[in-house]
Amino acid sequence: ANFRLKGRLDSDIPHPSAKFACYFQEHDRQVHETQQNLSSLNIYPYGRKQIVQPYICEKFPLYNEKGKCIGIIFHSRKCAFFSALQCINGEQPHLPIFHPTKKGVSKKELEVIFFALYSLSAKEIAKKLHLSHRTIENTLQKIYRKAGINCLNQLITFCKIKGLDNYIPPQFLPIGSQPIGFGVKT
Repeated sequence: ANFRLKGRLDSDIPHPSAKFACYFQEHDRQVHETQQNLSSLNIYPYGRKQIVQPYICEKFPLYNEKGKCIGIIFHSRKCAFFSALQCINGEQPHLPIFHPTKKGVSKKELEVIFFALYSLSAKEIAKKLHLSHRTIENTLQKIYRKAGINCLNQLITFCKIKGLDNYIPPQFLPIGSQPIGFGVKT
């Protein structure tokens, strides 16, 4: 309760993200040395439930009145996904979901749906999930029966209506931090 944040490193903070401090500190170092903004994709467990989620993080050099870099300003936001096709269709970016609230759809079915929505074949899905392609074909048929549909286009529409089109199985997100671009020198 009497924890003081001032003067502490990321690794000193009593929070689950402290174990990833080496990545945060490396990004700080890069921003300080290059005097450029840095954006990164950070995928870690967040929140009370420690749900693996992607965030876009941006770091900027902070200057004093004499123009000397005295620190780093940091901003983070949940990663929204947006495809070129969505842009053309006038659709809004959407935030991914990692724990769907739909009852009657199993975890394994959600994994199959995730890959099917990207038009992977049963054999390709089977490879990703380390299952037989027959198991995947049976699972797809079960999903189609439950939803009252009979083809991929109908599955895509069904998932949009039910809010399953932006579900990402968290186990497929690679934990870590990846720089995705430097900004202009400030």
